[in-house]
Amino acid sequence: MTNIFETPLLMAFVAGCIVAWFAARLIHSSAAASKKSGDHNVQALQAELRVVMKNSEKSFQELRAKEKELVPLRGEVAKLRAAIKNREGRIEKIKNALTEECSKTSKLRESLAEHATETVHARARVRQVETEMRVAEVGTEAVHEEMNRLAAETAELTGQLQRFHGAPVTPEIVDSDEGRTARR
Repeated sequence: MTNIFETPLLMAFVAGCIVAWFAARLIHSSAAASKKSGDHNVQALQAELRVVMKNSEKSFQELRAKEKELVPLRGEVAKLRAAIKNREGRIEKIKNALTEECSKTSKLRESLAEHATETVHARARVRQVETEMRVAEVGTEAVHEEMNRLAAETAELTGQLQRFHGAPVTPEIVDSDEGRTARR
């Protein structure tokens, strides 16, 4: 909103009112004055009117000069307002983009947390399977050692039987799955 005294037409109107007031005052004072001093008063009033007119003209010239100075300033103000609106628009876009990026970041964090949890569970399962494999491997090695020990014991007992009987003996092996006896 502009100041009321910045408007050139309003300033011209105010200056015109001042001139009219002085003119009315001159006319009124000249009618009331006596005839002797009438000529003197008229000349004084005319001189005063010339001074007022000169001051009024000077004021109008200053007003026109100020008006000319205001034109580029108004243009500058319009440019600045446009720049402010442009920047406000950019700021709003940036705020929206930031809000969107924050939302995406939050979703990514949730996804990473879920992935990390899954990874921890998977690693725990892998460790568990590794442990079971080691236990199975140890069990397998124990079974092989026991089989080797039993084979050696069987060979030793077979050798003792052969020495005791004097004839070669075929050992019988019991199949534990089917419960039958087989000869070697």
